[in-house]
Amino acid sequence: MARKQATPRTPRQEFKLTLVSPEPSFLLLRADYLRLGPEAVFDRWTRPELLIRWWPPEADMDLRVGGHYRFCWPEAGWELEGEYLSLLPPKEVAFSWRWKHEPALVCVVKVTVEPGAVGGTTLFVRQGPYSDSPAGVEQRLDHLNGWTFFLPRLLGVPPPSQPARTRRAAAPH
Repeated sequence: MARKQATPRTPRQEFKLTLVSPEPSFLLLRADYLRLGPEAVFDRWTRPELLIRWWPPEADMDLRVGGHYRFCWPEAGWELEGEYLSLLPPKEVAFSWRWKHEPALVCVVKVTVEPGAVGGTTLFVRQGPYSDSPAGVEQRLDHLNGWTFFLPRLLGVPPPSQPARTRRAAAPH
């Protein structure tokens, strides 16, 4: 008697990233996180001890409108800094964006967090404006590549062990 072979189950897709707008002056991305709720996603953007688990290894944040932030990647020699422009927990955070090594490029990032249509969370990241010059096109592509690398990592951040919010955090080396 032949034994029936079990059909392997395909795990439910937990993350999907879509480039929403091909408009050259802005980057608009949609990220769907099927196993994280909106507050968990928002916390991963606004709590430095969680942010450093998926994006910069070091984060210094004054999380209020008008407050400044500084994110560092010491091994690469990169520093990103700016000012918080809006903060509507747990739905929106917007900030200016300026690399220390590219001081001429200043843009704005707006992160919007919404409940997903079938559970989980839908996140929108809008960044720009970019010029239509070759340098602007290259910067937009660099940012797209960066978000494509970093946004999936947000899914792997475990829930916080303590509710306290800190202003500064650094990942252990």
